[in-house]
Amino acid sequence: MCHDNMKGKPVLILANKQDLPGALDKAAISSAFKEDGNDGVGWLGVEGVSLNVSGEPSQNEKGGGSQLADLERGMTNLLVTLLEQLPQIGPRVDRDVAAQTLRLNAEKEQRQARIEEWKRAGQFGESGKHDNKPAKEETASP
Repeated sequence: MCHDNMKGKPVLILANKQDLPGALDKAAISSAFKEDGNDGVGWLGVEGVSLNVSGEPSQNEKGGGSQLADLERGMTNLLVTLLEQLPQIGPRVDRDVAAQTLRLNAEKEQRQARIEEWKRAGQFGESGKHDNKPAKEETASP
């Protein structure tokens, strides 16, 4: 979460196992998240979620409400926040995606150049994979 691409962007934490004894409450989770160096996020939502073995939402023992309602509230708040912050976040996301695409394309070109170099040097084994062995030098016949 400390990555530059995440700074100023909204984050929703879905805290699982909230129906178990000793589970941290939302305030403690939020505080721990921020203390861990993640105070640069644009919005932080924390919602408790617990599913029973059948995959159905359990009742929130701490508040008596449905865990599904907590999940819906968290997702709704995240979407509303994203829509509100879209004018600021959108251009950053576009720049981040363009920069990532350039990096990935450069890495792909470098890999392709290495493969071509290995092919020219005869460093591919019988399986067609690079075998990390130097090319065999041709020996002159007597």
